[in-house]
Amino acid sequence: MKRIVNSLLVLALLFCWTTDLSAVKDVLKPDGYFTAKQLKEMDMGSKRMQERKAATSESKERFDAMREQSVSGAGNSTSSERKDLGDDVVPLKVDPSAAQSEKRFPSEIAYDDGSTGMGGFIFEDDSASVWFRPLTDAYFTGFGMYFYDGTELTGTDVTIELRDVLDGPIVDPAGAGQTIDGNGDFDFSIYNEGVAPFHGPVLWSYTFPLTASDVYPTSFEVEIAEADWVDVGSRDFAITLAIPGADEADLLYYEGYGGSGVPYNHGFKWYHTGGGYCAPDPCWTPRLNFEISAYVDYYGDPPPFVENVQQLDDVYFSCSPGPYEVTADIYDIGTADFAGALTSVLFIVDDGMGFDTTDVNGQNDPTVGGTYTGTIPSMGADAAVNYWWSATDNGSEAEGGVDHTADGQFSPIPFAVHEASGANVLLLNDSGSDADYMAAATGFMDEVGYLNDSWNTATMGTPGACELGNYGTIIIGQGLNSAGSFAVDGFEAAIMAHMDAGGKFVLISDDYIYGLDAPGGAWTSTDASAYPFLANYLHVADYCSDCVVDSLYAGIDGTVGDMLGEFEAHPQWPDHIIGDDDTSPAFLVWSADDEDYIPIGGVQFDGGVFIPWDMDFAADDIQSGFAANLMAFLGEMTGPALSAVANPSWGIPAGHAHDLDFIYNIGDFDGSITEAFVVISVDDAQTTHNMGDNGDGTWSVSVSVTLTDTSFGSYYVMAHDNEGNMGMSADGSFYGVDWESMGGEILYMQDHYPPYDGYGPGAADSVLMANLDAIGIGYDKWDAGADGLADNGTVMSSYAGVLYAGVYDWNLWPDVSSDHPLTAYVNGGGNLFYTSEEVLGEYTDWEDVSFAAGHFVYDVLGVEWVGNDYNYAAVAAYDDGGAGLIDGLSDSAIYLDSLMFPLTGVSMADLCDPVGYGTPDMLPPIFLGIYSPPNGYYAGSLNGTTAFLAFIVAQMPDDQQQILIGNWYNTVSIDNDVDGLPLDFTLNQNYPNPFNPTTTLSFAIPMDSKVDLVVYNLLGQEVTRIFDHKLMRAGAHEIIWDGKDNFGNPVGTGLYVYRLNAADKSAVQKMMLLK
Repeated sequence: MKRIVNSLLVLALLFCWTTDLSAVKDVLKPDGYFTAKQLKEMDMGSKRMQERKAATSESKERFDAMREQSVSGAGNSTSSERKDLGDDVVPLKVDPSAAQSEKRFPSEIAYDDGSTGMGGFIFEDDSASVWFRPLTDAYFTGFGMYFYDGTELTGTDVTIELRDVLDGPIVDPAGAGQTIDGNGDFDFSIYNEGVAPFHGPVLWSYTFPLTASDVYPTSFEVEIAEADWVDVGSRDFAITLAIPGADEADLLYYEGYGGSGVPYNHGFKWYHTGGGYCAPDPCWTPRLNFEISAYVDYYGDPPPFVENVQQLDDVYFSCSPGPYEVTADIYDIGTADFAGALTSVLFIVDDGMGFDTTDVNGQNDPTVGGTYTGTIPSMGADAAVNYWWSATDNGSEAEGGVDHTADGQFSPIPFAVHEASGANVLLLNDSGSDADYMAAATGFMDEVGYLNDSWNTATMGTPGACELGNYGTIIIGQGLNSAGSFAVDGFEAAIMAHMDAGGKFVLISDDYIYGLDAPGGAWTSTDASAYPFLANYLHVADYCSDCVVDSLYAGIDGTVGDMLGEFEAHPQWPDHIIGDDDTSPAFLVWSADDEDYIPIGGVQFDGGVFIPWDMDFAADDIQSGFAANLMAFLGEMTGPALSAVANPSWGIPAGHAHDLDFIYNIGDFDGSITEAFVVISVDDAQTTHNMGDNGDGTWSVSVSVTLTDTSFGSYYVMAHDNEGNMGMSADGSFYGVDWESMGGEILYMQDHYPPYDGYGPGAADSVLMANLDAIGIGYDKWDAGADGLADNGTVMSSYAGVLYAGVYDWNLWPDVSSDHPLTAYVNGGGNLFYTSEEVLGEYTDWEDVSFAAGHFVYDVLGVEWVGNDYNYAAVAAYDDGGAGLIDGLSDSAIYLDSLMFPLTGVSMADLCDPVGYGTPDMLPPIFLGIYSPPNGYYAGSLNGTTAFLAFIVAQMPDDQQQILIGNWYNTVSIDNDVDGLPLDFTLNQNYPNPFNPTTTLSFAIPMDSKVDLVVYNLLGQEVTRIFDHKLMRAGAHEIIWDGKDNFGNPVGTGLYVYRLNAADKSAVQKMMLLK
């Protein structure tokens, strides 16, 4: 019997509300040399938001029932993100006291693993299979699945097969794929590696014509008549289907915890070509958890049920010093012929040093179970644990039975104890998951020195009234998280009590009003009796929920929108509001109908602000400007602001003393710095060192440290101002490495993810070293794959050139420029040759990614876009602007060796767009490319003293490698004096920043040139012209701006832009004046 249930769509999207969905083409394209990975975007955002509003409590209960594998203990990977445990456990299906004959229950096995999104997968004439593992003996009663709405299967007959899974060991007679064991031994931790065919006989099949009405957003479901149910027992089974077609995604998949080493890879793809995983032979390969569910009716003895596990919110020690109690409902049901009982109920606490396990089975009758209580001991502030429950039953007492153990939850639950720092402001990230929510605004506050504590409800839970009571100002950003914490009992009352006591409050939320279940879609007057907080505390008189007018906003001068001007923001479902008589509008929204701006984009009132759209969609400068205005409006005071200029990080050679330099910009914009010091801990021994004022806004100290090869060091810098406020830097760290310089001319830093250096013929590392030897370059080698990056001050700064070569280096290391030691190296005049075929790799699901200023890829590598795994087979020398890098390279195509990949012609090479791509005066020049740039694609860039290749240089023929690296060695790196004239045109960030009333602007030009240096406001109006076509010598220059305009008038608080034009080049930076 075929049954189509549209409501299930809502259920599967409950975890997807804030995540854009995209269909990502299977990333490995073995056929053809110039085949690019094609990304297909699925515009499901509007559907998702509309469908979620149709969700009912009944559908939510149905979704809970899908969490079958939580009870089976199939996954126990740790997670830093909290989830509603109501969605992590199977609700009570059977009354434990029911008659034994009634103890059968239907369920659904779905490997959705708590995903926050889903995507579409292209199969290209291959097959899909999901490997299921039932809890106990069961009947297979049907299935459900999602077909992508663009699938080419529409209009064809599709056959679904139920297959038995073979017992192990399963060996492929053709020798392709790993040997595995089915039915209990295979742990599903293999990922992206071929396995032997594991399917046994066909147990049941179903053929049907797939129609347009069967695809997304419809869930395609089939229920089998009871007389035809298939008894699969407790054996593993698989649901498979063949998928012809090549150009569109076919099935949806869950974006969850799958990946290497994670025991949750249940979805497999059959690669008829081997797909690079077992070529040239075909094989099955674990890929993604496809959205295919198995319906079962259990009749065997299942593991114990662990339900309703209490999830503790994090606390402040002063509010709750412990101990802390945790409850869970646990019971065992047995079978129709066997009475189940619990033989152990364990509460387990992991404090990072070991496990504290307590058996609490005696708290209830083991034949009935009940609510159990575990205890986390008292612990001080800054302590954290993970906890979980584990229960075992008496299954072995049944004839032929075995004991079963269930963990009852998908992952251990984190719990931590913190303490308020004494800051007046609490930044509450209530977006639901995004750790970087409104990062520009919050980052600005940290940079300026506005003292604040942060709380992320996704990882810390909801703060209680006591925690909130530590702050005079509470700022909540919710994004699309509906009512978020306001749905938690007592939270709204705590905020009202805070405001009643004179506390200040700011809410930035796209969907708070929607989360109230308030009427939407049209302008509505606020019902104060139904929504007292909205009416009486946020002062909203009228609202329009989910009413998209336009994406063009404008700040209103004299409010928190002051000086922001017009700007674009693209919130997905913004609300619009009109305040009561106690408010002032803060933002305008453009209305095409009115052909004018209308004041419906937010309000401010005495002690508070409400912005009913997602500020995270605004540009960084708008967020920063808003934060500055907001702090001024709320009357917040700054403390010391600290930013690192030079500090130790990563690996430092062990065995002898090093002078570690700590240099920090430290300023206070409404006071003065009275002292600063660095606190260093090395191998648990802590020392404090006073820093000296250098008179230019920086403070510094040099500390002698000797490390062993097992040493670990950490540090932070603290400063006080004349008002008694304290500022603290972010924590830094370093460690000892058993390494010693051999006096090489360059540092060869290889980052090869083990064991891929030997992954096939011609390992990249050995090839590259052989060519360095052939050129005659003296080099020292640093193994970044084993030892991490090298510290700049003690290692890299000693070399005029660093050759960084990455193979399968799936981590970029720090993506923020200021955190990356190579940034400090390049800024100090060092020369970098950076070659890697995995600039981002696994951390972005191999998607194409754009970058902006502040990111290492943008700032140092000079790249604004990377296309991952385009798998081209050849490059061509193009243009290097006369730098000499490509001199002598072949004029024709330079073919790339596949090196570590077993399939000939697979390079996994990336593409890139240099910064400034597409502009007439694009700088820096491109020196390697494919398809004849600039009309084709780029495979490298040149950014001042940094040369970048988006593939592995070792893939080039030996003679071409030697020419290219030799040119870099001779003409870029070694022949340039590191301390001589600047090699590139540079406009530096002003310092201090923010400033009041003066700041220093500095820049460098590589040749004598006429210079223009102009300051503008955000409306593009000229404020002052510091240099007007002034002839200046090559070198570094700096000038102090006094914060006055062309007429000698002091300018007001706000963001400003300064532009440098010189040597036919141009650059722009932003700065903030705070008064």
